[in-house]
Amino acid sequence: MMNQYFLNRKDYSYDELYKTHGLSNEKYLAAPKDNGGTRYVIKSAGRDCACNEFMGLHLSKLMGVNVPDARLMLPKHGDKYEVAIEFIASDTLPDYERIRHNASLQSEYVYCLLAHCLLEDNDSCDLLYSAGHLYTCDFAEGCHTDDFSIMVMENKNTYGRLISSEQLTRFMLPEIEYSPCTLAFYEMLVDDLKICSKEFFDAALADICQRFLAIPDSKIKELLDALTKIYPPELATHYRRYIDEIRKFCRE
Repeated sequence: MMNQYFLNRKDYSYDELYKTHGLSNEKYLAAPKDNGGTRYVIKSAGRDCACNEFMGLHLSKLMGVNVPDARLMLPKHGDKYEVAIEFIASDTLPDYERIRHNASLQSEYVYCLLAHCLLEDNDSCDLLYSAGHLYTCDFAEGCHTDDFSIMVMENKNTYGRLISSEQLTRFMLPEIEYSPCTLAFYEMLVDDLKICSKEFFDAALADICQRFLAIPDSKIKELLDALTKIYPPELATHYRRYIDEIRKFCRE
C-alpha cells in the first residue's frame, strides 16, 4: 500500500510553482531527487482538498475514466494534508468540432464530465490533452466533504467536552443530500455544446453507473485504509456513506 498510494516527501524536490493546466489553488511541481521517474503536482488547500482529489481521481480511474495518478504525501507537512497528482504535460485541447467527429475523443470527453457529475464536483471540469487522449482532474470540490467537518474530526476530544455527542456527530458527519446535476450536464453536452446525442448521453450515464457499481468493496476499503493513514478515521465513515448514496443513485 505504501508504494501504491503514498509518496515520501524526502524523495522529491519542490522546484517551482505550478501555474498551468487546471488544478485550482496553490500548487508546486515536485521532481524526484534522483532525476528519474514521474513528476507530480503537489496540491494543498483546505483539509478537504487532498482527500477529495485522492478519492475522486481513484474512483474515476476505477470507472475507466482517463485521470492522472494520485498519491498522498508522507509525512504530513505540519498541519497540511497534501495530494500528489501525476504531472501530465498537456497539449492544446481539441476544439468541440473535432471532439464531435472523433469517436474516441467524444467518448473520453463525455465520460470525463460524467465522472465530475457523479462525484458532484462543483468546480469547473478541468481537462488535459496528451498523446491523443483527454484526461480530467481537479475533484477538490466534490464528495460533500468540507474543511469544517474534518477540523471537528481532528479535535473531537476537545469538542466532545463542550457539546453533546449527537451534536458532535452532526458536525463531523452531516447529512448527505446526494443530487448529481445530470440534467445540467445533459443540457451542456447535448443541447449547448452538441458533443453527443441524447441516446449517447443516456447510454454513457447508464454505463458509468454500472462501472461504479462494479467497483469492489475491497478496493473501496483499500482506498479508505490509505486515507486514514493521515486523516481521522471518521472521514472513512463519511466516504462510505457517500459512496453508498452514489450506489443508490446508480441502481435507480
